[in-house]
Amino acid sequence: MSRKHQRRELGGEGLTHNPFRALARSPASQGETDSNAHEDPPAGPDDGKPVEGRRVVVRKERKGRGGKAVTVVSWPGADAPSADALRSIAGDLGNALGAGARVEEETVVVQGDQVDRVAAHLESHHAARVTRGTGG
Repeated sequence: MSRKHQRRELGGEGLTHNPFRALARSPASQGETDSNAHEDPPAGPDDGKPVEGRRVVVRKERKGRGGKAVTVVSWPGADAPSADALRSIAGDLGNALGAGARVEEETVVVQGDQVDRVAAHLESHHAARVTRGTGG
């Protein structure tokens, strides 16, 4: 057997390095948590479900996207959720539908023509009042 392919014997005790040893001794693992660590954030306008009870327009759009269809979720008037809530909604839609979703200005854009799926998800998971619109 060539030297390159020789086996090396490990010591009788096996491997001794444990990269997680420090985590086992951390205060959080021993029940000594900070009293404020698990408190809910202060109440705000976008607590819970950020689109609950709000009117949402879901439409398909192709214009300005190289002929590719996208589904746009928008809030008419000044009823749009905060930027953090929009990012949360985009992430939730992307995970639920298995498609790319992102925030553009005050809208959520989901890849593909998925108006029915997006509307159903918003109605069932976010209790939104969904209006299906038409787009270019």
